[in-house]
Formats: sequence, structure tokens, C-alpha cells
Amino acid sequence: MGKTEFEEFKKRLYFHNRDREGVDRHITANPIFNVQTKERIYHIEFSEAEGIIYVDSDEPEYSYDSIEELYDSLSENDSETYHKLKKYCDDEDIDFDELYTDEQIDIVENELNIHRCGYIEQWRYVNSHLTREGAEEFIKRKKHDYGEMRIWVGSQNLCWEFNDIIKGILDGEIGYID
Repeated sequence: MGKTEFEEFKKRLYFHNRDREGVDRHITANPIFNVQTKERIYHIEFSEAEGIIYVDSDEPEYSYDSIEELYDSLSENDSETYHKLKKYCDDEDIDFDELYTDEQIDIVENELNIHRCGYIEQWRYVNSHLTREGAEEFIKRKKHDYGEMRIWVGSQNLCWEFNDIIKGILDGEIGYID
């Protein structure tokens, strides 16, 4: 970080910690900008689950959020699962599209070895930044590694070490050394 970048950082730090507009924006004293990533926890009981996905037991890298997505995916690619479904429907003289969802689920689970799996979603901590802009820049640079991310603003009001460092920077007691 050069002198110019340090001065820009100091302005952002001032905005988020002492400028009324900045403080009002995140509505907390002594903010810390935590980056979080959304992750799914699988194999949750259906009654406790936030959602259900369909997982292909033969090709576990494939999962689908709905029967419609599963069927669309199968009809778009020429997979073994697609051929199994087509053969089953031909043998039974049925049109998969015309069936009720419960009937489709039965076929998918019993004939195609695709199983429903309950999940919940939660936000997991990745790292923290002293400014919102730092957190936003991190997300922009690393979204390909983490998927969906967000910034959650916490308060480090009782963290005297952080607060003393920020105070030292803003009061000029801690500064840039070339």
C-alpha cells in the first residue's frame, strides 16, 4: 500500500467511524464489515428443511432444485439417466410431463436412483474488513471461490484493541511510513 492508497483508506475509515452520514448508513458504532458466504447443510429431515433438492445417486455431482429443473436438465443432455427415464416412460406408455408432481417424484426416486435431500442454508464467516469498500472489493475479487456472499456489519464497540488502532490512524498517531 502506497501513501496515496493509505490516505484513501484513512478517508474511508473516517467515513465509516466518525462521519455522521457513514455511521448512519450502517447504524452501529465501531463497525466491522464481515464477509459471509452462503452454504447449504444437507441431509436435514424434510420437516426441518428449508428446501429440498434432488440428487442423482449415480452422478452425485448433479443436483436439482426441483423436478422441473431435473427434467429440463435431463432432456437437454444425453445422459444415461435421461435414457432410463425415456425407456421407463415408453414401457409404461406414459408422458412424464403430464404426470402429477408426486407421481414424477415416485418415478425419479424408484426408477432413476435420484433421491430427495433436505437442506438448510446458513451464512458462514469468511473474513472481516475495516471498511465496507474493502469488503466489497474482496467479494468482487473472490466471488468465484465462494459463490454467493454478503456483508454483515457487526460492532466492535467493546474491542478496545481494534478501536485503539482505528483511533490511532484517524488521529494521526499511526500513519504511513515509506
